[in-house]
Amino acid sequence: MSFYAVSSTSNCIASSQHHIASDIANASELHTRFSKRDLSTYSYNLRFLGSFGLVGPDGRWIEVTRKKSIALLALLATGINGERWRSWLQEKLWGSLEPQCSQAALRREIYYLRRLGNVYQIPLLIANYRVVKLNISVVNIDFLSREVDEYDEFLEGFSLLGEPEFGYWLKKTRQNISKSMTINSNISARAAALRGHL
Repeated sequence: MSFYAVSSTSNCIASSQHHIASDIANASELHTRFSKRDLSTYSYNLRFLGSFGLVGPDGRWIEVTRKKSIALLALLATGINGERWRSWLQEKLWGSLEPQCSQAALRREIYYLRRLGNVYQIPLLIANYRVVKLNISVVNIDFLSREVDEYDEFLEGFSLLGEPEFGYWLKKTRQNISKSMTINSNISARAAALRGHL
């Protein structure tokens, strides 16, 4: 291994260790701050159908400038209970990197998204050593709650160059959501027809 490869790996390890400590501190702080607070009246709104969008609890648009953060939110939003294993996320978003570097890269995106929620003091993400979770108790996700619009593609026009695993996942997810929307649309149409004959 070359000097530059060793140096790069060492930097990733150092960054990884720094963010591990940061994750633990943030998790402890969030637990203390929000364990006694009712968050049921607060919510973010995530839009994935059509162009991506994130709206804060106050109705203001939150600009997410990092494409990997948008991709991370999409991966989490489609997981069961908004949860994914860290290793799975790293494979989808940084599959070409060494494990230490992909771990550090994931922590950077988590840190970035947490900072966006700090303005409202309502956590958007929850993370530990094993998993990352979208805080779905305070997040409304359009493709799970909105009326179906067959012309809205999941993450319309979005892509990540150099990440084939994510590209494959995105293609399959678009197909699955499109199929689900078609089925739900047909069910709604049949239900409306039945109501018309009652």
